[in-house]
Amino acid sequence: TDPGTPVVDKTEGVKVTKTSNLVKAEGNKVAEKAEVNDTIDYAVIVKNTGNVTLTEVTINDEKLGIKDRKEKVTLAPGAETTIQLGSYTVTQADVDKQEKIYNTVTANGKEGTDPGTDVVEKTEGVKVTKTSSLEKATGNTVERKAEVNDTIEYAVIVKNEGNVTLTEVTINDDKLG
Repeated sequence: TDPGTPVVDKTEGVKVTKTSNLVKAEGNKVAEKAEVNDTIDYAVIVKNTGNVTLTEVTINDEKLGIKDRKEKVTLAPGAETTIQLGSYTVTQADVDKQEKIYNTVTANGKEGTDPGTDVVEKTEGVKVTKTSSLEKATGNTVERKAEVNDTIEYAVIVKNEGNVTLTEVTINDDKLG
């Protein structure tokens, strides 16, 4: 039987790039720095780095209170999409800390295929039926028995009784060489 050509193992993978946009609250004027009541809008760009289409991305973002949020997507290998996460409002405590406001986002992709259906185990089997016919030479008269110069024609019927396709079936006959 043909051993087949193997395919690459399927791999799932996502690359997450977080984006943020500072939106100034009314009356706040310090450019590019967060002040109390400003909001930071967060989004992620999710890129499929695997070799199978993804249909779901799970996102976690502690700062925004997102836990195992499922996003339905269709991401072919190499494709990417932007997912809006939400906004964080800057507090007085954030300003008092005098530290940058960090946000960590994680995402995981789920392959877009069903779990599959098992197939039967392969079985191989061949049934061989041989037939022959006797062609009498001129002058030979004995019925159903071969005489000198008679011709015997042989036929072989090979039937696949397994459940897999057979290729390169070889028949050997030690009488015919």
